[in-house]
Amino acid sequence: KDLTMPDLCRFAVQKAAESDWFDYTMGTILIANAVLIGLQVDHRSSQGGREDKMPVAFLVLDWFFCVAFILELMIRFLATTGCDFFRGRDWKWNLFDSFVVCFQTVEMAITSAAGESDVAAFLANLGLVRMLRLGKLVRLVRLIRLIPELKSMVYLILASLGSFFWTMVMMILMMYLFAIYFTEMALDMNSSLTGTQEQEQLKEKWGSIGQSILSLYLAISGGDDWRNFVDVMKPHAAWEVNTLIFCMYIAFATLVMLNLVTGVFVEGAQRIIREDQDTEILKMACKVFVMSDVDRSDEVSREEFQAMLGTSVLTEYCETVGITEHQAAELFLILDKDGSDTLSIMEFVKGCLRLRAPSRAIDVAHMQVQMQLAHQQIQGDIKRLLDLLCAIGTEISGELKKS
Repeated sequence: KDLTMPDLCRFAVQKAAESDWFDYTMGTILIANAVLIGLQVDHRSSQGGREDKMPVAFLVLDWFFCVAFILELMIRFLATTGCDFFRGRDWKWNLFDSFVVCFQTVEMAITSAAGESDVAAFLANLGLVRMLRLGKLVRLVRLIRLIPELKSMVYLILASLGSFFWTMVMMILMMYLFAIYFTEMALDMNSSLTGTQEQEQLKEKWGSIGQSILSLYLAISGGDDWRNFVDVMKPHAAWEVNTLIFCMYIAFATLVMLNLVTGVFVEGAQRIIREDQDTEILKMACKVFVMSDVDRSDEVSREEFQAMLGTSVLTEYCETVGITEHQAAELFLILDKDGSDTLSIMEFVKGCLRLRAPSRAIDVAHMQVQMQLAHQQIQGDIKRLLDLLCAIGTEISGELKKS
């Protein structure tokens, strides 16, 4: 009741910007815009690149998409509080969207204002319109933001770029070493060859360090049949040795180096997937704790936790960490390590994450130490109990003798 009309409008805009249907709608518009870009390029290609034959419908649709993207940017800006649009969690995406929309608006303004005049021809000669038009391709990158699966794939690629770079450095170093050998071999062969065609073929394959590196790369990447690179070495006296060295290079590059590149991407993908799973489990654990803490005391009692048994939130969490409903009933005792019969937020979340992680050697060693201490305590309790029973038996025997 205390909310004013601007507050209500901001709240409605925030709910709309955070909803799934808003993302799906903008994703559909982006896909439609991508289809329009392809149709425009195909039409210009059929008209020999002439701009004066562009249908009016294309210009109308361009303005429609431009207005739609401006409205989207305004909604996302109003959904944030002030400068958080450029300082929040998604500030990089917001900045990227702002640049893309600005480029699109400038392009539409120039295209509409210039039309078929001499200004349009002058701008076309400068390449300004073409550069702004290429900005449409960058607009398609925004699909990555709206589709979580695409975003995950991009993050996996970015996480593997560091390892991939050093793997490529190692491959280039290996090709450089082999290129030096085969270029030296080609120099020796060139002096003994008499045919001009043979010399040209040898020069084309192994004429320089750069050409040799390119030949070695084509041989392992499928750009050319590596047999063609070997055949030009036949006039050399050590053709069998050179062929053996080249075969060793092919075997090492394809069976070791290329598989290493694949392993780098797989390892990076697995690491990102584990981090995403841990983040998702952390969010689920916090959600379970908040829903269990009915009295808002920042602690969950045994009764509050037992009231959560059977709910969809706790069931989903148990399925994620791989425990059954029967084990869920004992989850409170497992997490309550200090025996206080209550769970704090840190105790609850850390315990939940510990259930997900595999057992480490330090965990096993800690358990062994705890079991040894418990065993020693039990032995001490049994000894004291036996001593107490012996004392009681002696006292009873003395009483019987007196009587």
